[in-house]
Amino acid sequence: MSYIATVSSKGQITLPKPIREMFGLSTGNKTRLEINKNNDEIVMTKVEDLDEVLTKMHEYTKKIAKKHHIKAGLTVSEMKEAYAKTEAGKRRLKEMAGLYD
Repeated sequence: MSYIATVSSKGQITLPKPIREMFGLSTGNKTRLEINKNNDEIVMTKVEDLDEVLTKMHEYTKKIAKKHHIKAGLTVSEMKEAYAKTEAGKRRLKEMAGLYD
């Protein structure tokens, strides 16, 4: 799949609707743009909000726990609190905070 986007005078591009729909992007969503090592491609990935990721994880673990008749794990708030205490969590939360400055 290939699309052409034009750079505006402000240096902005509008992502074509099929791409926005494919990635589930809407106004205000964040994306990460990375340039490959040959400096000839830009790779875009959607940056998910931590609460969104943890909610998905929580729903998945609840589903698995129910299937296997075991007690479900932590709440989303408890997961977020535990994650924030890890070194990886501290780095990720700092990185995410920079995205919203």
